[in-house]
Amino acid sequence: MGELSEGKDQSLVGSDPFALAENDVLKAIEETRKSVDGFRAGLEDENEKFKSFSQKALPKKEQELQALTRLSPEEILEKLKGLYDKVVELTNANLPREEIIARIRTEFPDFADYYTILRQEPWGYRLGQAIFAEKVESGS
Repeated sequence: MGELSEGKDQSLVGSDPFALAENDVLKAIEETRKSVDGFRAGLEDENEKFKSFSQKALPKKEQELQALTRLSPEEILEKLKGLYDKVVELTNANLPREEIIARIRTEFPDFADYYTILRQEPWGYRLGQAIFAEKVESGS
C-alpha cells in the first residue's frame, strides 16, 4: 500500500510521497495556537466587523487546536498516513474522484481539523481543496 499504480487517475495525490514529519505537526500546532490567540484578542476589538468575525471563527480554530493537541505528533502522523494510504488504495481501485472524496469524508470526518498539517504537502492541499469544494457543492 502507499504506492500508486502507473496510468491511473492520480489527480488527488499524484506521485507525491507521504513526507509529513513531526516538525510539520508542531508547526501546525503553533500556527493554530497563534490563530486562536488572535481571534481571542479580536473578541475585545472595538471594530465590530473584526469582533464578529472573531466570534464566528474562534470555535472552529479552538476545535482544530484541540484535535491537534489531543493526540501525540506520532499518532497524528500515523492517522494522516492512513488517510494517504486510503486515497492511494481508492485511486488504484479506479474509483471515480467523487466516490473517493465521499469515502474520505465518511471515513475521516475530522479531516478539516488536520488540514493545517495536510496543506503543507502538495497532495494534502489538493485533497483538501477537492473535499472542501465537494462540501460546498453538496451544501453539507
